[in-house]
Amino acid sequence: MSRNVCLPMLLTLTLLTACVGSIAGRAGTLTDGRDILQKSFGTYLRMTSYYGRANTDSLLLDTNGRALKQIGTSVDIKYKRPNKLFLSFLTPVGSRVVWSNSTNLGIYDPGANKYSISTTAPNLEALLPLLFQRASVSASFDPLYALSRKELPSQLRNITLKELSNYNGHPVYVVTGDLVTKKTIHWTWCIDRNTLLLYKIEQITPPVEQQFSYKQNGQIKHSMRKVSVMLRTVVADARPNAPIADGEFDYKPPAGASQRIDLPQSSH
Repeated sequence: MSRNVCLPMLLTLTLLTACVGSIAGRAGTLTDGRDILQKSFGTYLRMTSYYGRANTDSLLLDTNGRALKQIGTSVDIKYKRPNKLFLSFLTPVGSRVVWSNSTNLGIYDPGANKYSISTTAPNLEALLPLLFQRASVSASFDPLYALSRKELPSQLRNITLKELSNYNGHPVYVVTGDLVTKKTIHWTWCIDRNTLLLYKIEQITPPVEQQFSYKQNGQIKHSMRKVSVMLRTVVADARPNAPIADGEFDYKPPAGASQRIDLPQSSH
């Protein structure tokens, strides 16, 4: 999950991806990438509640994989079926709180000290488009998405079990796939081999030409380079079916916050 405004998230974690052996003949393991990913999402869909904490890096990469720019966000998520939700984002430049208490969808911007209130949706699947439209929050093949979707989209193709590995001390399946729309985005998931929970979700866009500026001999020069965008989410904490009181979804903006009057949403 990420904030499009760019609230993608920054906490540097060391990735441990040492191969622990060949996939073939490994007893007690799944071998089909699509089946593994579908079973992982099904694990979330059966949860009655969920608490999680994640960190996401949004990186601009050159053709050698070197990071040219990096923006980070951390997010805490609390969810209780069918439509109670609390999201708290923190970035180096600000924060945001989003909540749904079964009746209202609220968004609070601490930087502006303003909030907005609108009617929420009856379930998480219907709530996700509202989160994108009103709070610039998107869920893409991550725990928030998995909590709401029964099936993988037909545009997600070439799903393959790449290898068995270890990630931060956990045995994982490393599954890859391509989301094919106007452009093809390559995805990688690290999925716990015992619990089928998601530990890492990574997407990378194909290279595109970008103009950049630099200084040479006191003059500003312009040139072109090929860059890709990578969004890497690391799940730092995950508690399926966590006991969460209903009152934790009734967020109250601090005293002095003013209500933002939003224009009606366009029907087009």
